[in-house]
Parts: sequence; structure tokens; C-alpha cells
Amino acid sequence: MSRMLTLGIFLVSVMCTRVNAQTKTNRTLLEKASSETALQEQKDYLRLKSIATQKSWPMLTKGKNGSVARLVGIDPAGNPIYTTTLDNLDGAATIKTNLLWPGASTGLNLSGSSANMRGKLGIWDGGRILNTHVELTGRVTQKDNPASLEDHSTHVAGIMVNSGVNPNAKGMAFGAQQLIAYDFTNHMSEMLAEAPNLLISNHSYGTISGWYYNDSESRWEFRGEANTNEDYKFGYYDNDARMWDSIAYNAPFYLIVKAAGNNRDLNGPREGEKYFRYNTANSLIDAGLRPAGISSNDGYDILPTYSVAKNVLTVGAVNPISGGYLQPADVAVST
Repeated sequence: MSRMLTLGIFLVSVMCTRVNAQTKTNRTLLEKASSETALQEQKDYLRLKSIATQKSWPMLTKGKNGSVARLVGIDPAGNPIYTTTLDNLDGAATIKTNLLWPGASTGLNLSGSSANMRGKLGIWDGGRILNTHVELTGRVTQKDNPASLEDHSTHVAGIMVNSGVNPNAKGMAFGAQQLIAYDFTNHMSEMLAEAPNLLISNHSYGTISGWYYNDSESRWEFRGEANTNEDYKFGYYDNDARMWDSIAYNAPFYLIVKAAGNNRDLNGPREGEKYFRYNTANSLIDAGLRPAGISSNDGYDILPTYSVAKNVLTVGAVNPISGGYLQPADVAVST
């Protein structure tokens, strides 16, 4: 997929050299892989930009809902692959983070403020974080130089580390200092470089797959290959998944946390309504009226590409549980 097969061959060959569990971070190997991958990413970007110009594919799109989608690669059929961002005391209560905070019944008094936690949390997202926000001032280190501020990036950073100036917006680790931040454009080389130092990183983005509502054009688009009824990217263990697993294997104290995505709720238009899809020339065209038979992304196999990496934590969303989880009936999948 995306970053071209050569990256995967490189990482898999040099990183997965043993099948036994790792107990020590392989810093030297990760640093070498980061340098090699960064060079390949630059080559891939130039090639991709040239092809995008020829095909009239946008390199970047922004939705009215604040989402960001970037062109990251080309699939085996020659279609473009885009990565997009994915769409709080209740949140903390739902997973019981609040029970770890100072004053809670557990007595653990944790907030992430320990000096040992400084610079140990990371975020890759759609753009630059508003690090002057009252909840984040002085606590975010943006290590790359994204072209624009993005609400989604700031929102996700806030869920992680908002200081709690507004108590209802308190972040999970509200005392954490120096959140390490990047956009997702070159996430692979950056993750390789940061893996020896991080404990956790958040990745609320993923590959556009199956049905996608383009709110800039107010239309449904089916992002599978031409003449198919289901997008192969669901459940597909791709090159990026292999690379993430290799990173996690060689940095055993680093946990990559990935959003499962919103595909379950993206079911496309009703049968007989207009939709767009790629043709055999890799152009997104008006495909007429939706016929019967095209998957509605409503089954169980709805995790695309690197969401199925086996050494990461992929998290789906449920509705907030303000009182915290007590029984299975408390859980309702979010919409």
C-alpha cells in the first residue's frame, strides 16, 4: 500500500529477525530504519505528487466537519489511497480513568505529572495543534511543521492531556507535560524515531475504505475497486500494518493506540440513489444509481488496513457512561 512496498520489505527484513518476544528496545535498529524510511518517504511523495497531477487527484481535502484527508499512496488497482482523521469527564468515567486521579477511591493519585512521564506521550493527527489553547499552553511540543492548525488534532490532544481549566474538559492525563506531536504525513519514519522514547501514542486516523461521504461535494463515494461490491481494504493486513507491528516488536515498552474508525456508520446512499466510484481508469465518476449488492459496511469485517495490526491497541467507540461501566448492558456502540 501507500508508502510503497520497498519500505515494508526493508522493515520486515531487518526488524523481524527473531520470533521470540522482545524484552529490550532495539534503539540502534529503530534509528537506522527511521533514516532509511524518511528517505523513501520523500521519494514516494515526489512520485505520488507527479502521478496526482497527471490524474487530477487532490493531495489534500478538508471536509466541512473538520476532517482532513491526505493522499498517501496508490493501491494495486491504481486507485488513490487517502488517510483521513476519524471522528469529557464522561469519557474518563466510561473507561474509569477518573478512578486513578487524585482524590479518587483507589488512592493512586495519578495525573501524568511525574517527571518520568515528561515527553512520553505522543500524538499523530491531521495537522498542527493549537498549543496556545488555555488547556494546553506550554504542554505540547509540535516536532514537525504542519501547514495549518486543525481542530481535530487539538481536540484529540485535549482528550489526552487537557489541564482541566474547564473541569468538564479535563484530559485523561491532565498533568502530563511535553506531549510529542506530529501530523500523519510521514508517520512511519517519525514513529520509528520516537519509539525508543515514547510509552504511548494516539492515532485517530485511518485509510478511507468502502463508503465515504464527501461533504464538500455533498455526495456518497464508494472507494472500492472498479466492478467490485466490497472494498478489499477491510480486514487487509497491509504493508503499513506490518510496519507498525515491526515497530511495536522492537520497542516493547511502547504502545501504539489506533482508532478503529467510523466505517460501521458509513453505509452509503439508499439503493436507487446517486453515487460515485472509481472506474477502470482510476477516475472518480458519477456511477449512476446505487444497485443492489454493494456492501453497506455494516458487518463485522470493517477494520481497514493497519487497524488490524496485531501488536497495537485498536479501540472502537461506545457512548459515554457517566457513572462508569458496571455491567454489559451499560455499553452501547456509538453512532
